[in-house]
Order: sequence, then C-alpha cells, then structure tokens
Amino acid sequence: MSLIHIGTLLLGAVVGAALALVIPAAMERSRYAARRDLLGSWFSSYQQYQGEASKGWVEEKIDIRLEGAKFLLESSDNSIGEYCRATATLHAGELLGKWASIRHEGGNAYGGMLLTVLPEEGVIYGIFSGPRDSGQRIHGAWVMARKEEDLAKAKRLVGAQILEMNDQRR
Repeated sequence: MSLIHIGTLLLGAVVGAALALVIPAAMERSRYAARRDLLGSWFSSYQQYQGEASKGWVEEKIDIRLEGAKFLLESSDNSIGEYCRATATLHAGELLGKWASIRHEGGNAYGGMLLTVLPEEGVIYGIFSGPRDSGQRIHGAWVMARKEEDLAKAKRLVGAQILEMNDQRR
C-alpha cells in the first residue's frame, strides 16, 4: 500500500468523522429553528430553594434562543439578583437539560431540569434539581409563560408541593 493511498484513507476517515458530528448537529439546529413557539421571551418563576425562603417563588424573564444544536435559556430581571443559563434539547415535547446560576451574594448553583412544553397554551412547566447551600440535593418547580398572567396556570399544572416534600425529608 502506497503512502498516497494511506494518506487518502486517513483523510477520508477524518472527513467522515467530522461530517458525522456536523450533519446531526445541523439537522437538530434546523429542527429546533422551526420551533418558533419556543424561541423568544418568556415570563418565568421558580421555587426558591435556599434556606427558609424556599416557600416562595423567584420571578424573572427568560429568553430562549438557539446555540449550536441546543436551546439556550438565559435569565434577566431576576427578583433576587441571580443570573441563570441553561442548555436543553427537545425530546417528545419536553426540554431536557442542565442549568447553572451565578448568585449575587457569591457562589454558584447548578443542576438538571425536565420541562414539559405546552405550546398551544403558551406555558412550559416542570422540575429542576439543584443543591441547597448545605449541599442537600432538592427538586423544585420551574414554570414559564408567554403572558405573565399565565404563570399562575403553569404553577397549578406543576403543583407547588415539590419543595415541601423535600423540606419534610430534612
């Protein structure tokens, strides 16, 4: 086998491997770009998960856009000064992903999320997991709505008992 033949085989393998990564990502991005019902601005509310304040809700706005082959969720106007970024993929009408938050008093929090999308109702609702300052892992409710007045409907859909159950386990 000549060096040219070996070089051609190696080049073909490298190009094939690159295409195996790029083509599926481009297809996902194209599929997600068609989901105009998800992209754009949302009102958001999640259960506070730190300390005794865990009975309340944190209000914010979320912008959903595409970043590569994933949805990027980015917060603004957070009522307790946190900044959150999440990335997610869409599977059977659910956003599955991970989030990270930079808190105004220092320190970071991170975890996973599973959110159900109801585009016809303009709401997204589900759960997130994450650590308390104590290190205990908890689950909380996270809801989004296109209209601020629909946040209450989303909260009813998800139920507000998730953190209460965690508090009972302490």
